[in-house]
Amino acid sequence: MRTKALPRGARGATDATAVNTIIDMDTDESSDREVEVSSEPAMKEGPGSSVHQHPTALGHLLSKNWNFGGLFAYKKAFADAPNPNLIVNGLGIVGLPLGPREATAMKTVAIQNSAEDTVGQSGWRGAWKVNGSMVRTANESWIAFLDNTVEQVCQSLGIRNFKARPERQLHRLILLEKGSCLQPCVEASQVPGAFATMTIMLPTSCAGGAFRITHGDNSRIYESEAAEFSQTMVLAYYLGATHEMDCLTDGYRLMLVYHLIDTSSSIPPAVSHDALFLKEIESVLTAWKDDTNSPEKIVYLLDTTYTEKVANANDLQPTDAHLARLLGIAGSTLGFCVGLATIRCVLEGRGYPRWEEIFGKPPVGGQEWEVIYEREVHVEELRSLEGHPICASLSCVAGEETIPTDLSQDVEKEQCHDESWDDEYIDDDPYTGGKQIFNRTALVIWRPGTEIAIKHVSHSWTPVCISLSRVTSETSQAVYENGITAAFEHCSEDPAFIADSLCRAAVSRNDADLWSRAVATCGKYAGLEIFVDEERLRRAISAFGFEAIQTALSVAVQNDSQDIRRLKFLNDLDKWAAECCWSELVVKAWTAVQGDQILNSLHVSDPKELDALLELVIERGSVEYLKNSFIPTICDVADGAHLLKLSEKIGAAKALRGDESLAKILSHLATAVVSKTPLDFLPKQDLDAISSASENIKYLLDCLKDSDELRGVLLAKVSSQVAGSNESESLAPEFLTHLVPPVLTHVVHSFSDSSLASPHILPSIRRLLEMTLQHPPLPPKHVYSVKPFEYSMPSYDESLKAVISKDCLWELFESCVSADIAKNLYVLKCCISVFCTRFESEKTPPASKATLLRTFIRFLKQYLDLPAVRGSDLRIGFAITSCIQMHLDSATFSSIFAPVISPTKDRDHLEKVLLPLLPKMVTLATMHGAYDTLGPTVQTIVTSGIFVRDRLTRKTTVRNLTAEQVAHVKQLCDKHLPPSVKARPVGLSIEILISGPVVQRKDSPAAETLTAFLEQDSVARRLLGPQYDRVMTAVKGSAHTPTSAVSISGSSLPPIPPPAASTSSSSAHRSSASAAREPGEIRAEDGNDRRPTKRQKMGV
Repeated sequence: MRTKALPRGARGATDATAVNTIIDMDTDESSDREVEVSSEPAMKEGPGSSVHQHPTALGHLLSKNWNFGGLFAYKKAFADAPNPNLIVNGLGIVGLPLGPREATAMKTVAIQNSAEDTVGQSGWRGAWKVNGSMVRTANESWIAFLDNTVEQVCQSLGIRNFKARPERQLHRLILLEKGSCLQPCVEASQVPGAFATMTIMLPTSCAGGAFRITHGDNSRIYESEAAEFSQTMVLAYYLGATHEMDCLTDGYRLMLVYHLIDTSSSIPPAVSHDALFLKEIESVLTAWKDDTNSPEKIVYLLDTTYTEKVANANDLQPTDAHLARLLGIAGSTLGFCVGLATIRCVLEGRGYPRWEEIFGKPPVGGQEWEVIYEREVHVEELRSLEGHPICASLSCVAGEETIPTDLSQDVEKEQCHDESWDDEYIDDDPYTGGKQIFNRTALVIWRPGTEIAIKHVSHSWTPVCISLSRVTSETSQAVYENGITAAFEHCSEDPAFIADSLCRAAVSRNDADLWSRAVATCGKYAGLEIFVDEERLRRAISAFGFEAIQTALSVAVQNDSQDIRRLKFLNDLDKWAAECCWSELVVKAWTAVQGDQILNSLHVSDPKELDALLELVIERGSVEYLKNSFIPTICDVADGAHLLKLSEKIGAAKALRGDESLAKILSHLATAVVSKTPLDFLPKQDLDAISSASENIKYLLDCLKDSDELRGVLLAKVSSQVAGSNESESLAPEFLTHLVPPVLTHVVHSFSDSSLASPHILPSIRRLLEMTLQHPPLPPKHVYSVKPFEYSMPSYDESLKAVISKDCLWELFESCVSADIAKNLYVLKCCISVFCTRFESEKTPPASKATLLRTFIRFLKQYLDLPAVRGSDLRIGFAITSCIQMHLDSATFSSIFAPVISPTKDRDHLEKVLLPLLPKMVTLATMHGAYDTLGPTVQTIVTSGIFVRDRLTRKTTVRNLTAEQVAHVKQLCDKHLPPSVKARPVGLSIEILISGPVVQRKDSPAAETLTAFLEQDSVARRLLGPQYDRVMTAVKGSAHTPTSAVSISGSSLPPIPPPAASTSSSSAHRSSASAAREPGEIRAEDGNDRRPTKRQKMGV
């Protein structure tokens, strides 16, 4: 795991050298990696013991300025260093950069070490020295520069926690010229507290003069920089380190040499405090171990802020890694467990999230917070130094088990890992509520005897591996080889961590042999698990070349236990080779060989691995392997639903598109799915899942397109299983409606006519069609209660359309329409619509149209027989439109609609059903020229609308007749008077009943419909035909001038009867009164009885 680290304090970005001490210790201990602990109880304070004693002692020890970094030398160039304004007694100001004239002048006040002189105590030859007491600077900026530089030097040399900044004392000023050098020497200082030498090389022009600093088995060479003329160079090293300088080959070099003096540290600074620290930490840990009432664990917060997760101790920065190594050494001896933890700090409060937007730079040190209300601290992701999980979380008592007491102290000054702020602002207040999350890293130490310490005891070889991961090119060969030998002895105990350490060391030392040996040796035990960070693997391949390490990689690949991981590794290598410009052909050749070996030995036992495994196989483009090995194998272990998903993935794979074997692979998988009984991908009640199942069935049918027999088996299973589910009421009818029709549509559209007629397929089509007809869609309740006629289900309609449109399925369709189905409104309406569509199609042959017409008439009569149709103007209108589309002749049309549209006395039926049909019929007649066909029906509706009531009976009575006279009058009336006049004997009297129609009133609800119809005079004339004058006379009276009606075929209603003959003495009065009638007024009266005159007026 690559980790970026940010210092909490001021750190210098420097070139520093580490002291790497590798300790070789044997151990037979092992660790269980599967323990999970979520929390631990807080310790109780026992007699004679304080729960704070041990955290306090440990915190005090760790707070000392230990040199945990292992650094002994430091060098840095400063391009912006100020001019010190150097003044030498007896010489004055020395100009910089130093030139030959200034160098010559300085020699007049300096003391020279002759090149031929015997090496003195200092080791300088040919150098000119000026005592520090004779030199001073006259620039305040230079003083500030020195202060900052001393801090950087101390931090880089691993010195921390100074109570006061170390003092600096100018030891001497040294001038070097061509031929000057420094023989190897160890400089000693007589100044109390001096711990390091800081040499500042002022801007000069020179060549040669490389420095070499050595401490123990480690050494570092600092070459002369070409830019020394414009830069100020700082070189620092511990006293006690051996230092030397090669001869200067040209020019001059002017150096200020300072001693750094410690006056406040608890321990004197040194190159390494390892021995002293181990001695003191052992004392503290022993006291903690012996106290049974002491805390079970202590969490110690590290100083460094890590921006990425620390996987193991090798990912720590040098200072933290050195501390972890020393604690591991002490812990393994005493039985302690040392691990790592992530400290998640959550801060909530009020802040200013728009800080950077307003001020143009990010906030520093928590400036964005106005107030922090709450701090939460969570100790999570606990793991061993080797990186193995210990537990997910841990509860701790602040102060008793934590160092420092508050693990979130000053965390807001760091860079947060995540944050969220409220979007709402109150008035103009720029602050709002929010939360920030910070991640810190800590070391956790468990006391011996605790559950975790028993299962995860620290290993003695862990510090060795940590040291190996920190080696550099300057680490001595002896130390390097000793560490390698110790690590290889324990490869079987933790191959992943040991391989990680050895590979880091190999890359640092550019040692391809070590890298290959580590991978091959550790790979035998852990396979590809040894590569904990793919980025470091890529860097290793780039550094050594793939050819040099491919043999070792083969060992790791072949010994890995997970086929998925092995194939993924090969696929990643292919990608990396293309990205990193490696020897791509070599890499691909190697991965091809390894891939074949993996595929040939592949054993699939867990169906859960199939998805990932399939993707990797497809990515490798191994089509032949898919067909010959992988598919047959997984067909034996996977269920139908899983095989279906795999088939879909294979079909969608870009790498396999266009391959000739793809169809066979998909067919093989589909066959395996069909063979599974029952079809486990058919759902029960989930509507979305049912739609998905329908798509799955269609997909399988397409995969089996070359086998009618297999497609028939699949359809038979589907129909049987769905029918069985429905019978057991486990699949609701509305769900069946969403499943079967889409499948039926797909079958009819995608199968050839010969396949549809196949004995393997036709029975299943029959069952699917029967289920479709038996389960028409039901409209949602809110739709059904408002406009049920407008509801439709396109997928259902499409299925019937598909079947009816196939001549080869026509007989099957007719045989499936039972009497019960023929009474279903939705089915009849849908079929009628499909009949019309197919009849109008130019592709329908005449013979088929004749058959369609016969079936249409049968279905239409059944449709019109339904009460729900006769009471709906929309449904009757649909039937009329369908007849016009089917080009029915007038006689057939009239015979079909005679039972539905006839003269009626039902005023409500007339106004709500019949009259609303007029606008639609006018439109149809106009568009299709169907005047002859629609005329009789329109006449029936219009005359019923105008003459809506029963005929009014007007009575005239002839009294005091003999029986013979009564019979004679009756005979005359029956013979000579129209049917509207009836003679009815009543004793010796006879009543003459004169009947006449009563027209619609002007204020009736149907008046507007009739008026709108009659206003379209040309259309009304053609549709009303011989009834036109009768209707218009009834409406307008004498204001209407009769014209020759347009002749149309069809029956007509009887004409309006003439006025009845007067037989009473009052006839003259009625005759004279008729001249005064208003247009459209009819008077009915009987002159023999003295009843008042009745008046009625008709208007439309």
